[in-house]
Amino acid sequence: ALLMISPATHPWPGGIARYYTVAASMPGQLFNYTLALPLGQAMMKPAVQSVFAPQNPPNDYVKNTKLPLVLRPQTFGANARDVAGLYNFVTAQAPRYKNIRTPVAIISGSADTIVLTEIHSRNSARDIPGATLTILPGAGHAPHWSHTADVVAEIGKLHARLAASPRPAQAGAPHQTLSGK
Repeated sequence: ALLMISPATHPWPGGIARYYTVAASMPGQLFNYTLALPLGQAMMKPAVQSVFAPQNPPNDYVKNTKLPLVLRPQTFGANARDVAGLYNFVTAQAPRYKNIRTPVAIISGSADTIVLTEIHSRNSARDIPGATLTILPGAGHAPHWSHTADVVAEIGKLHARLAASPRPAQAGAPHQTLSGK
């Protein structure tokens, strides 16, 4: 089964923010080793607040998650390369979602301004056969933090769907059952 929380799954207007492309390039390494740390530290609190908005981030989130480690030059560059490739990746993958044959649950917040629910989650629910979509009213991009009980409930529903669905034997492997004997 697959649980998707605030997923980035489809192409979006405007594509990737330019600084990711720059930071992912060879000349961008200069940025990663000189400016990523001081600028990242200055922007960290508002960036975290925007991820959790309209809810507040948990107390000491930045400290407890060791978030500043993302600003290390190699880590920042690797993340930039991942994000820089995301748009092309989802553009290529989106037409293949119709081939997913496992139970899928999608959870998103109605107030997510980071990964827009209307573009990503609704389109995923449309494109993936049998997918369920739960939109949490007023939740931002981090519903696993702000609406934990709802996410856990969806996991339970997904587990029940998985348990109720017949599982085909893996190709090339004989079907086996285990018994207590």
